[in-house]
Amino acid sequence: MSLTLREDEPQRGGRPVIVLDGTESVNGRALLTGSALYFCADWLHRVDLRLSDVTEESVALAVEALRWDCGVSVTLLRPSVVRSPLFGADLYGGIAFRSVRHLRLREAAAAGIPALVAVQFPAEEEFCPGLLLRQRAAFDPREFAAELYQIVKPWL
Repeated sequence: MSLTLREDEPQRGGRPVIVLDGTESVNGRALLTGSALYFCADWLHRVDLRLSDVTEESVALAVEALRWDCGVSVTLLRPSVVRSPLFGADLYGGIAFRSVRHLRLREAAAAGIPALVAVQFPAEEEFCPGLLLRQRAAFDPREFAAELYQIVKPWL
């Protein structure tokens, strides 16, 4: 689950595609991730942003507020068996609580997509040094936004 930065251009050669986990549940923290996006508002218009696996209406409403407040475009993707939300993605990420099992990390790794993951109170069986590096970002939306920007900055 360590982050592998891409030094090259985004996969499609155009706007970078960022897919963030949209799960709000016992393990997913989509609303916290959405809060972090407000700190990214000055550059979000230069990327294609998607929230994957959105099932909670509260997440959809929060994204609508982000669109209205900041004028950014965000695509909400409900869980689907037809097409992966990671299709064409340059970066996958999200914030989780204790477990990362709900995240599409295996799928991202298989597709060669780097992942930015911050975990609140990681379960011992899921511990790895890469998660501790982003522990502060798991609780602080401004910090998660800063981590996200550091990855995306070379692509903008």
